[in-house]
Amino acid sequence: MKQPSNDDGYPGFERCLEMVLSRDAMTFEDGFHWLMGDDWGPRLHGHAGELIALLPAHSDAYTRGKLLELLGYTASREAIPVLVEELAHP
Repeated sequence: MKQPSNDDGYPGFERCLEMVLSRDAMTFEDGFHWLMGDDWGPRLHGHAGELIALLPAHSDAYTRGKLLELLGYTASREAIPVLVEELAHP
């Protein structure tokens, strides 16, 4: 689901996700805060399926943790079983 850029400069979900998955701390923070928006999460609504689909492609805990954090902010019922399963791993 591609979102157009907003008047506030929001670069869209795909670009922000690339930024969040960066190993550069400042790039991560910029992408994360774009996705959170002013109301902490509404830009993530509707993207749970995309985040869930990305999980199998990433086996490192660092990246999976970022994806799971974003998934939690989607406020999607679709995310709940995935989060429960992931949080059950030691």
